[in-house]
Amino acid sequence: MQWHEAVDIVTPHVVRITTPMGRGTGFLIARSNTSGVCGVATAAHVIDHAHYWEQPIRILRADSTEQVLLRESERVIFLDEERDTAAILFETDELTFPAETLPPPPPTVDIKPQSPTRPAT
Repeated sequence: MQWHEAVDIVTPHVVRITTPMGRGTGFLIARSNTSGVCGVATAAHVIDHAHYWEQPIRILRADSTEQVLLRESERVIFLDEERDTAAILFETDELTFPAETLPPPPPTVDIKPQSPTRPAT
């Protein structure tokens, strides 16, 4: 698979997340076939302040203008600050996600985060 093909597959699952105190990215991890409930994964530090202070969270599709504003009563959040992970569950008809979520990588694939390269000084 070429790099641009992988980007085309992943992009419809990617979201931008904004809160009154910050912003970040996330991706679709769950979607109900019978209701509008979906789940988005992100880093805990992106949404923890908004979660604890019951502030709104805006989720925007990365490849379109679709967005939804989630108030505290319109979402469920699972935070694991130790691992800096979070999941946001919400119901919406305002975001059009792919019918299927991305499959997990096979267990034989070892995915390691890479450190950004820094220019020599």
